[in-house]
Amino acid sequence: MPPPFDAVAKIHPPREAWRLKVRVLRLWIIPSFGNHDVPNSMVLILLDEDSTKIQATIKKQLLNRFKEQISEGQVYQMSYFSVVPNQGGYQAAEHEFKLIFLNRTTLVPITDDAIPRSCLSLYQFSDILNMVDDHEY
Repeated sequence: MPPPFDAVAKIHPPREAWRLKVRVLRLWIIPSFGNHDVPNSMVLILLDEDSTKIQATIKKQLLNRFKEQISEGQVYQMSYFSVVPNQGGYQAAEHEFKLIFLNRTTLVPITDDAIPRSCLSLYQFSDILNMVDDHEY
């Protein structure tokens, strides 16, 4: 019997051998800065069965390898990522870390309805009114 899946909430560096069961909530291509016709990377929002979200990035070098394998809404068993702090001006999930796909990252589609098909992050209306233009998420 294979080992259990890791919870997204428990992900931390420097470990890379995470074994996740996640649904791809959203994915989109980030175009190159100088040429918008050329993709630079792909960003994914992943959700586990505990409704914990994390951002993942597939950099340009691996984009051709993974982009045809990944579909929005599909559940996957994924393993081996680089885990880095979720910092900078572009954060799509509130998780402390984000995942970077590696050459050895594995991706296997599976059937599982235990993971929700959507997951909203709700805020108090007063919190929304207090947000500034450069809100973190």
